[in-house]
This record gives sequence, C-alpha cells and structure tokens, in this order.
Amino acid sequence: MRSHYILPILLCVSLSSIGQDQNPPLPINSSSFGIEFQAYPAGIMPGIVFEKQFSQRHGWHARIGANLADRHDWGKHDDETGSGYGATLGYRYYFETFNQNFSVGPRIDFWQMKIDWVGSNLITITNTMTGTSDISIFQPTLELAWWLPFKKGAYEIGVSITNGFEINVKTEGEDVGEGLISLIGITARKSLN
Repeated sequence: MRSHYILPILLCVSLSSIGQDQNPPLPINSSSFGIEFQAYPAGIMPGIVFEKQFSQRHGWHARIGANLADRHDWGKHDDETGSGYGATLGYRYYFETFNQNFSVGPRIDFWQMKIDWVGSNLITITNTMTGTSDISIFQPTLELAWWLPFKKGAYEIGVSITNGFEINVKTEGEDVGEGLISLIGITARKSLN
C-alpha cells in the first residue's frame, strides 16, 4: 500500500465512532461548499467543491481543481511529470447502513495538463530525449464515499474511493500515459442553508 493512502484510511477509522451518533445527511434541497483532496499513485488533485441536493437521497456536485502528476516511468516515457487544471461534474445517491451515511455515483473529470517527459532513444540508450506534451483528459469514474456529519449536519467530512479511466482525448506532442486510475479522497464541506 502506498504511503499517501495511509492518512485518509487512519482518519476514516479514527472518526468512525464520532459519526455514529450524529444527525442524518444534509436536508432536502440543501447546498454545501467545501474542499476536496484526492490522491492517486501518480499524483494529487486538490480542489473546491459545490453540491446541491435535490432530495435527501440525490445530489449533484461540481469541482474545480488542480492535477499535480509525477508518473515516474509508469507512462510511455522514462519519466513523466506535470500539472494542470480541470473540472468535475458528478451525481451522488445517498443511503444509510448501520447508522452510517454512504453515497455512490458517477463522476466525470475534464483536465487540461502539460506533461514534461524524459525518454531514451531506442537505438542508443545514451541519447536522452526530452519534451513537453499538452493533453486534454476525459476521466470517467465511480465514487463510493462515507460521510460523517457534525454540528447537527451543518458540517460533513467524507472519505471516498474512486475508480475509473484516464483517457487522453487530445494530445499535442508525443503520447503520454493513460489508463486505469484509482483515487482515495477526503472532502470537508459546510451547509449553506
């Protein structure tokens, strides 16, 4: 297990007893605003999030954020690093099990990134090549989250696991890595109602 997954897991375990006796999820037609941090093996994605729940079970959410990547040699070159900005649109279905609040739903991320890469010439390993690729990424995923309400539901902390695909839909420069993606995230949000 990679070390950047440990903090969200420890937070999830340590807060489990606090969330059991709290109030239910945000009320119907509520809005919330907060911050979200996701980590994946090749980088991190911090951002700000807004959610509108149109019933106690259903909500739409949006995020704007940054994507900071260090792919090492997992891409198509010996080293790929870069950053960019993007947005997320998603849907959450909320349900309660064992006095805990969970949600599940699809997310779609769009990222615009600049990736610096280093590679070796296939003919002579001693000739190192470098370059930069501008990529547009389409990232469909499925999120499972666990929510802990505080202060009569005015605040919530969510811990999530998200899996899906990272697809380079447009590339200017050499091709760079894409494929399956798994993320662990934490969200802190406040009700605006």
